Amino acid sequence: MLSAFFQNNLDIIYFIYGLAFFFMGVAIFVYPRRGSILRLADIIWLLAIFGIMHGVSEWLDLVFIIQKFPPAFLAAMRLIVLFISYVFLFEFGRRLVSLISANKFFKGWLTVFLSFSTLILILVLQGEKGIWPRYLLCFPGGLMTAYGFIAYSNGSECVLGPQNIKRYCYIVAGAIFIYGIFGGLIVPKALFPVAAIINNDSFFRLVGIPVQFFRAACAIIMAWAVWNILGIFNWEINKNLKYSLEQANAASSYFDNIITSMADSLIVSGPDGRIKLINKASSELLGYSERDLIGMPIVNIFAEQEIEEILNELEESAFLLSKDYKIIEANNIFLEKVGMGKKEVIGQYCYSVTHHSDRICELPNDRCPVRGVELSAEMHTHLDIDGNKRLVTVIAAPIKNQAGEVVYYLHLSRDVKGIKKEGDLLLDQQDIKILTEKLENYVHKLELKEALSKGESGKIERIYGIKNLDMYYQTKLKERIPVSFSASNITGREGNTLGVVCVARDMRQIRQLREKEKEIAVARATAMAEHSHAEEIEELYSELEKSYSELKSTQADLIQAEKMRVVGTLAAGIAHEVKNPLAIVLQGIDYLSGRLPKEDKNIESTLSFMDEAVERACSIIQDLLDFSGISKLYFAPGNINSIIEKSISLVKYQLDKNHIRLVEEFAQGLPEVEMDNNRMEQVFVNLFINAINAMPDGGELEIKTYARLSRGQEKLITVEIEDTGVGIPEEAMPKIFEPFFTTRRDMGGTGLGLLIVRNIVELHNGKIQVKNRPEGTGVKVTLDFKTYKKEGE
Repeated sequence: MLSAFFQNNLDIIYFIYGLAFFFMGVAIFVYPRRGSILRLADIIWLLAIFGIMHGVSEWLDLVFIIQKFPPAFLAAMRLIVLFISYVFLFEFGRRLVSLISANKFFKGWLTVFLSFSTLILILVLQGEKGIWPRYLLCFPGGLMTAYGFIAYSNGSECVLGPQNIKRYCYIVAGAIFIYGIFGGLIVPKALFPVAAIINNDSFFRLVGIPVQFFRAACAIIMAWAVWNILGIFNWEINKNLKYSLEQANAASSYFDNIITSMADSLIVSGPDGRIKLINKASSELLGYSERDLIGMPIVNIFAEQEIEEILNELEESAFLLSKDYKIIEANNIFLEKVGMGKKEVIGQYCYSVTHHSDRICELPNDRCPVRGVELSAEMHTHLDIDGNKRLVTVIAAPIKNQAGEVVYYLHLSRDVKGIKKEGDLLLDQQDIKILTEKLENYVHKLELKEALSKGESGKIERIYGIKNLDMYYQTKLKERIPVSFSASNITGREGNTLGVVCVARDMRQIRQLREKEKEIAVARATAMAEHSHAEEIEELYSELEKSYSELKSTQADLIQAEKMRVVGTLAAGIAHEVKNPLAIVLQGIDYLSGRLPKEDKNIESTLSFMDEAVERACSIIQDLLDFSGISKLYFAPGNINSIIEKSISLVKYQLDKNHIRLVEEFAQGLPEVEMDNNRMEQVFVNLFINAINAMPDGGELEIKTYARLSRGQEKLITVEIEDTGVGIPEEAMPKIFEPFFTTRRDMGGTGLGLLIVRNIVELHNGKIQVKNRPEGTGVKVTLDFKTYKKEGE
C-alpha cells in the first residue's frame, strides 16, 4: 500500500523536491550580504546556483513523469541542467574546504578536471548518461560540502554570530552528506556494473519507498538549515548598524563640538538665502541668540557701506557710472561743481549733467573717455554751475566684478589749472589702482549680498573662491564690526547649489595692532626729531624697534597659530572620529538598499544621495589630512626613475582599464635626488590619476626624465608628464593651485590634489609648471628637482 502510494504520487515528490532546492537558491541570492567580513559570504552564491539549477532539473524530471512522450530536446536540456548544477555543488564544496585547509589538492584544477572528465564520459559512452555527473560530481561534492560546513562551524568566524548557527551548520552538513549518497550513488539503472546493481529500482525493491522521497527530505532540511545559517549575515549587519549609529552619533557630537569651539564665525545658509546653521562664535559676535539667527535672511547680518564714503575720500570730482552712462553715485565735490543735489543727479545720464546734452560725447567735439576695459584719459570740457565751459582732464577707470566683467566705470575729473599737457593723469597709477580695488571690493560685496539674498545658483557659484574680503557685520545693537570674510558654495551631485558656508574673522583686535604699529612708527620718528643727543636717540630707537618687531611678530603668530589650530583640530579630529564611522554608515546604507522596497523611488534616490555624500566626505577628509600633514618629511638620496616606476605600478590597472598607452623615456644614470619616497610617490600618483581622468576615452600618457643645467649652471633633474586629454580651460589655469578649486566637482574632485602636489614639490626645493600642450589637446606638467650633493662636493 505504501509503495503504491509513493509511486502514484511521485510527481508531487518531484515538485516538492525541486521547490525546496529552488527556494534555497533564491533565498541565498536575495539575502543581503554586501559588506560582510565573513568569508562564507564570498562563496555561498555557488550553493545558490546549485539550488536553482537543481530545482529546475527536478521539475524537468516531473515533466517526463507527467508526459509519456515529451519533446526530445527536453532530455538534452535535463542532462545539461543536471550536469551544471552538480558542477556548482562540487565547486562550492571545494571552496568551502579551501577556507579552512591549505591543501594544494583542493585547488581550482580539481573542479575543471572532474567536470571535463564527466563531459567526456557523457559524450563518449552509450546508455544512461545522467549517472556520470552523479558519480563524479554529486557524490564527492556532497562529501566535501558536508566536511566543509562542519570544519567551518568549528572555526573562529562563527564565533561572530549567534551560538545556534553551529547547530544549523551540522544539520546542513548531515543533510548534504546523506543527499550525496542518495543522489550520487543511487542512480538510474544502467549497464555500468555499479549502476546495474545499486540503482533507483533496486533501492525501491529493497526499501519500498522511492529514493526521490529521501532526496526531497534532504532538500527540505537543507533549505531550512541554510535559511537559518543566513541569519548570521542579518545578525552581523544589525550589529554593525548599531555600532554605526553609535559612532555616527558620537562623531556628530564631536563635529558639533569642533564647530562650536571655532574662534571664527561660521554661518551656513541655504539656497533660499536663509541661515541654516551657526556656531557659538557667530552668536557672540552678532549679539543674537541661535534661535534669532536660524531662519534669518543672511543679508541682514551685513552692515550697509555706502559707496559715497569711498568717493568722498577723494580730492577730485568723482562719480560712479553704469555701462549705459547713468550716474550711480557721486561725491560732494562733483555735486558742488555742477550745482545740483544728489537726488537730481542719481539716475541721470552723465552727458546730461556735465554737458546739458541729450546724447553721448563724440568727436569732433569731446570724445567720451568711458570705453573699453582699460583705463583711459582725455582732455574734456564740462559745464559749471553757471553753464560756462571749463577745461578738465578726465580719467575713466573700469570697475570689474568677480568674473572679470566690467560692470561700472569710475569717472574722475579735475580742472586743467596747473596741468601742463593734455592727457596728464590726476593721480599716479598706484593711487588709481588702490582706488579701483576699493570700488571693485565694494562691487564684490554687492554681488555677494545679492546672490545670498536671492539664492541664485548662477551667482552663488561665483562665491566659490571668495576669501579674506574686507566687510562689515552688523550686530543686533547696530554696531558695525570689521571682518575678514571668506565663503564657499555647497554643491550637490547634479552640480546644483545647496547653500553657502561663510567664515568670518573679527578684525578689531588685528586693526588695533595695526594702529599700534602706526603709533610706534610715529613715536619713533618724533623721538628721533626731538632728541638731539645721539645716545638717547639710539636707546629710544632700539626700544621702539624692539617693541615694533614684537608687535609684528605677535600679530603674525596670532593669525598663523589660529589658522593652524583650526586646521589641525579639524584634520586630526575628523581622521579619528569621523572617517571610520562614515565607512560604517556606508555598510548601513548598503543594508537598507537591500531591505527597503525598491518600488519607492524616493527612498532609492535618497539612499543613493547619502552613499555619494559619504564617499565624497571620505575623499575630502583624506585630502585635508594630506594637506595638513605634509610638513614632516624624511629625506634620503634616491633615484627618481625608481619612484616613478613604482608609482606607475600603482595606477597600472587604471591605465589598462581606460585603454591608455604608456610611453616611457627615462634617462639612465641620472644623479640622485634627496627626497621623501612616500611623498614623492604621492606627487606622481596624483598627477597620473589627473591625467587618466582627463582621458576617459583612452589616449597616451608620456613620461620623460632627463638631466639639464639651469640658467645658473646648476644641475637639475627634470620630469615631464604629458597626456592627450581634454586639457585645462584657459580661464581656470590661474586658479588650479587654489584650495578647493576643481573643474571636476561632478566627478568627485575636491580641489586639494594639485595644491598638495605643489606643497610637496616646494618642500623638496623643487618647482612645478602646468600648462596646456601646444598641440591643442592635453596637459604638460614639468617638475624640476635639484640633484643630491654629497659632502665635500
